[in-house]
Amino acid sequence: DKKCLKKYSGYQNMNTLKCITIMHYSLTLYMHAYIYIYILYILYIYVCNICNFCLFEWWTSLHFGCQLLEEAMMQYIFAIICEGNWSIVYYYLGCVLYQLQSYKSSIFFLNKAQRMNMYIPVIQNGYQAIGQRLTQHLQQQGPMTEEDLHQAAVNSYRNRNWNIACLQFLQLLYMSPQNVNYQHNMAMVLQYGFANYDGAEKYFKQSVRRSQSSHPDILRHYCQLLSTMKRFEDCKSYYALLFRLIDEHNKRMTASDVEAQKSSNDNNNNNNNNNNNNNEMVQASLLSTTYTDHLNYAEALVECGVDYVESEKHFKKALEMKPNYSKTMLKYGMLLCRSQRFQEARAIFLDALQVSFYYNN
Repeated sequence: DKKCLKKYSGYQNMNTLKCITIMHYSLTLYMHAYIYIYILYILYIYVCNICNFCLFEWWTSLHFGCQLLEEAMMQYIFAIICEGNWSIVYYYLGCVLYQLQSYKSSIFFLNKAQRMNMYIPVIQNGYQAIGQRLTQHLQQQGPMTEEDLHQAAVNSYRNRNWNIACLQFLQLLYMSPQNVNYQHNMAMVLQYGFANYDGAEKYFKQSVRRSQSSHPDILRHYCQLLSTMKRFEDCKSYYALLFRLIDEHNKRMTASDVEAQKSSNDNNNNNNNNNNNNNEMVQASLLSTTYTDHLNYAEALVECGVDYVESEKHFKKALEMKPNYSKTMLKYGMLLCRSQRFQEARAIFLDALQVSFYYNN
């Protein structure tokens, strides 16, 4: 919104500026949707209900109005992610959720807005007006615990219902702000559901810091985000940390530990089945790197121009995991070109062309 950016260009904090811009856009969507649905409701009473005229068109228009409300909901959530200390944003989010008939989420954010600043007239009057109606709706529904909400959020994530998953994980973060898994899940939703990389990085940083950089999955997913954002220097550093973490963990699973587990199992019941099960348990406790780990780390090393030998080693590991993947072969060929090994690069490029031609036909 160029007008909004010009109007508030005096703000030094970029997050505040972004939040103001999103707020203007969200309020516009909300008011348009509210007026749109209200007109449709009047139209239904005085036209459709009498002669059943254009009922399908009315329903389609109502669906469009709900889509506007959902878009407004997401914009308010993005505003909260940019600047989380504005009570008015929580209030309007609660109003939008009320219109969407998400009553439990609505009362949650309205209560939060009132706790943050109950002296703003809009919040005070709106809370009193909507709160009474919400109480009536909530009396018909049972309470939702944090565990229930977490299960619902996980199901929404699995079903790729990104809007609802984002809303539910945001609620969970306010219930348990220090929960590493909630921070991690919120980052994943923002990255894969909305390509909101700045918001995703904010929650990834929180989860990495809170877990003291000791959670392999969080580090791996953060590295993937950094690679997507072309932040190769940071990507290289965090991948080095991830590989070191995996190596240290696997070294702790020493031969003596394995033998101790085996001997303990033999003392309990000396049979082959138990030994096999024990070996499987030991293997399951070992951490491993993935194809994406090696490919992204190799690419980061190339782009940083620091260690072509180490980069080649990881490209080869990636090719071992996916030998006929032309994307990896092309990137490996580019590395060979940078190392001035043109004959080897030519052979790799020819192989990549053959693989690509084979799979396309």
